[in-house]
Amino acid sequence: MGDVLHRSRGKALTLVAAFAALLSVSALAAPAARAAEPRGDVAAAAWTPSLVPFYGEVEQVYRNLNGSQRQFYLQYCPNGRVCLAVGEGDGQHTVYRLYRCTERGLTNFIDAGAIVNNQVGDAHVRLLGKNHELLGVPVPADDVKREVNWGPIWYIDVC
Repeated sequence: MGDVLHRSRGKALTLVAAFAALLSVSALAAPAARAAEPRGDVAAAAWTPSLVPFYGEVEQVYRNLNGSQRQFYLQYCPNGRVCLAVGEGDGQHTVYRLYRCTERGLTNFIDAGAIVNNQVGDAHVRLLGKNHELLGVPVPADDVKREVNWGPIWYIDVC
């Protein structure tokens, strides 16, 4: 009888230990699950725009800019550069200052943005669709800010 009681007590202790472990894991997992839930605010929908290739030795990228900073970087786009502005989905902006003449693939260039072509000579910027087709008229090198809808644009050919 003592042996049966000892086994029953052992099973009960094992069951209690397993239940306690389950509760502790649940207590740890619940805050993480709540943190991963959509919060419904703007920050939860933010993204990071990028383009490839990017030549960091001669080109610049400025992230997390407010509207005034975005405007400043576009207004003072340096000679010989193409400046692109794109939103980050949280009220902030990214501005690229591009120099090298090459086609770039765009990622997370979503919705409204702007472009300034301050290159020299007849260097036009071409905005291209998914199949590399030209979308609209090429942007001339005239240092004028133009609003752009990045939605249909998958590539940009800087000159």
